[in-house]
Amino acid sequence: MLPAAYGGFLTAAMLEWTGYKGRLKPVATLMAALLLAASVLLPFATQTSSFFVAAYWLVLLLFCAWLIWLDRNTDNFRPANVTCRVSPFFRRPMPLAAI
Repeated sequence: MLPAAYGGFLTAAMLEWTGYKGRLKPVATLMAALLLAASVLLPFATQTSSFFVAAYWLVLLLFCAWLIWLDRNTDNFRPANVTCRVSPFFRRPMPLAAI
Protein backbone atom coordinates (compact mmCIF):
# COMPACT_ATOMS: atom_id res chain seq x y z
CA MET A 1 0.00 0.00 0.00
CA LEU A 2 1.60 3.22 -1.19
CA PRO A 3 0.38 5.52 1.64
CA ALA A 4 1.95 3.24 4.25
CA ALA A 5 5.29 3.17 2.45
CA TYR A 6 5.36 6.92 1.92
CA GLY A 7 4.19 7.61 5.47
CA GLY A 8 6.80 5.28 6.93
CA PHE A 9 9.59 6.94 4.98
CA LEU A 10 8.41 10.45 5.82
CA THR A 11 7.92 9.67 9.50
CA ALA A 12 11.38 8.12 9.81
CA ALA A 13 12.97 11.01 7.94
CA MET A 14 11.16 13.65 9.99
CA LEU A 15 12.28 11.99 13.21
CA GLU A 16 15.88 12.12 12.04
CA TRP A 17 15.68 15.69 10.70
CA THR A 18 14.03 17.13 13.80
CA GLY A 19 15.74 15.00 16.44
CA TYR A 20 12.43 13.96 18.00
CA LYS A 21 12.88 11.57 20.93
CA GLY A 22 9.25 11.18 22.04
CA ARG A 23 6.86 8.25 21.72
CA LEU A 24 5.44 7.29 18.35
CA LYS A 25 3.01 4.65 19.51
CA PRO A 26 -0.15 6.82 19.63
CA VAL A 27 0.41 8.37 16.20
CA ALA A 28 1.57 5.12 14.60
CA THR A 29 -1.41 3.25 16.03
CA LEU A 30 -3.83 5.85 14.71
CA MET A 31 -2.28 5.83 11.23
CA ALA A 32 -2.21 2.02 11.13
CA ALA A 33 -5.84 1.82 12.25
CA LEU A 34 -6.92 4.27 9.55
CA LEU A 35 -5.14 2.33 6.81
CA LEU A 36 -6.38 -1.00 8.13
CA ALA A 37 -9.96 0.26 8.16
CA ALA A 38 -9.52 1.60 4.62
CA SER A 39 -8.16 -1.69 3.31
CA VAL A 40 -10.95 -3.70 4.99
CA LEU A 41 -13.66 -1.42 3.61
CA LEU A 42 -12.19 -1.12 0.12
CA PRO A 43 -14.06 -4.06 -1.50
CA PHE A 44 -17.40 -3.05 0.02
CA ALA A 45 -17.48 0.75 0.27
CA THR A 46 -14.87 2.49 -1.82
CA GLN A 47 -15.98 6.02 -0.98
CA THR A 48 -15.87 5.36 2.75
CA SER A 49 -12.48 3.75 2.29
CA SER A 50 -11.19 6.85 0.55
CA PHE A 51 -12.30 8.97 3.52
CA PHE A 52 -10.18 6.81 5.81
CA VAL A 53 -7.17 7.23 3.51
CA ALA A 54 -7.75 10.99 3.43
CA ALA A 55 -7.87 10.99 7.24
CA TYR A 56 -4.56 9.09 7.24
CA TRP A 57 -2.94 11.77 5.05
CA LEU A 58 -4.33 14.49 7.32
CA VAL A 59 -2.91 12.80 10.44
CA LEU A 60 0.47 12.41 8.69
CA LEU A 61 0.47 16.07 7.64
CA LEU A 62 -0.44 17.28 11.12
CA PHE A 63 2.18 15.06 12.74
CA CYS A 64 4.94 16.28 10.41
CA ALA A 65 3.89 19.91 10.93
CA TRP A 66 3.95 19.35 14.68
CA LEU A 67 7.47 17.89 14.49
CA ILE A 68 8.67 20.88 12.47
CA TRP A 69 7.05 23.26 14.95
CA LEU A 70 8.65 21.45 17.90
CA ASP A 71 12.09 21.66 16.29
CA ARG A 72 11.77 25.42 15.69
CA ASN A 73 14.67 25.34 13.27
CA THR A 74 14.06 28.31 11.01
CA ASP A 75 17.48 28.29 9.33
CA ASN A 76 16.01 27.02 6.07
CA PHE A 77 13.14 29.48 5.95
CA ARG A 78 14.85 32.88 6.13
CA PRO A 79 14.56 34.93 2.92
CA ALA A 80 18.34 35.52 2.89
CA ASN A 81 19.00 31.78 2.60
CA VAL A 82 16.56 31.39 -0.24
CA THR A 83 17.99 34.22 -2.29
CA CYS A 84 21.69 33.68 -1.55
CA ARG A 85 21.87 29.97 -2.24
CA VAL A 86 21.95 29.93 -6.00
CA SER A 87 23.38 27.16 -8.08
CA PRO A 88 26.94 27.80 -9.27
CA PHE A 89 25.72 27.04 -12.80
CA PHE A 90 23.19 29.87 -12.71
CA ARG A 91 24.22 32.79 -14.83
CA ARG A 92 22.55 36.15 -14.87
CA PRO A 93 20.98 37.01 -18.19
CA MET A 94 23.09 39.29 -20.34
CA PRO A 95 21.64 42.66 -21.29
CA LEU A 96 20.40 42.88 -24.86
CA ALA A 97 22.95 45.62 -25.65
CA ALA A 98 25.84 43.20 -25.01
CA ILE A 99 24.62 40.65 -27.56
